[in-house]
Amino acid sequence: MNKILILGFGVASTAYISLLDHNKKKVSVLGTPFDLKKISSLNASHIKKDKKSGLVFSNNVKFYNNIEEIIKSKYSLVVVGVNSNGILWASQQLRLLKPSCPILILTKGLFKSKNKIYKLSDFFKQKNKLIALITVSLTAAALLYATSDMPYVGDPNSPVQTHVASRYIEQSGSEVGIPNIVTSVLASYRGFDTLGEVAVVFTAMIAVLLLLLRREEDQEIDREK
Repeated sequence: MNKILILGFGVASTAYISLLDHNKKKVSVLGTPFDLKKISSLNASHIKKDKKSGLVFSNNVKFYNNIEEIIKSKYSLVVVGVNSNGILWASQQLRLLKPSCPILILTKGLFKSKNKIYKLSDFFKQKNKLIALITVSLTAAALLYATSDMPYVGDPNSPVQTHVASRYIEQSGSEVGIPNIVTSVLASYRGFDTLGEVAVVFTAMIAVLLLLLRREEDQEIDREK
């Protein structure tokens, strides 16, 4: 590994940094807002010694308080070592960094929100459900607004009845040359629309056939076993 980025400078990440430093790995540490004083103190001293743990870090370990200092750097691994209160901060940093390398999460799988403890998976599911609910609500509102000024079904004064239908009835025979009006509409006036519908039905049929063939193959394998 060429370069490793650690997000957070808590207990778990400090232990991991010490292990990487012992194996002579190049490590960059981005501290949370709570680590500002601790990292500033380390960078100001000649010896990088963590007062709380007593660990001394070599020059292979670099400490940063601002993501702008490392945003252009490339890493082979990103380690999330924040506590539960730093989950949102870590997710924001990852969105800014957009790493293409593997991400290792050392954080325990719990998150506190509004005096309640959630599993991280449940917390992210709740956020996804909220986003989905908002999206569906906005889509429904847009559809309702778009259909609010539509004419009633069968309204003789609607544009379809006063313009399109009369054109089909009066001129389809001379323009298309097909005596059946429905056929002339489907095959000529709305030919591309019909082609699209046929393609959709054909695709659905192929998908069903593939599923049925796969099921038969699975049944044959089960019989052989």
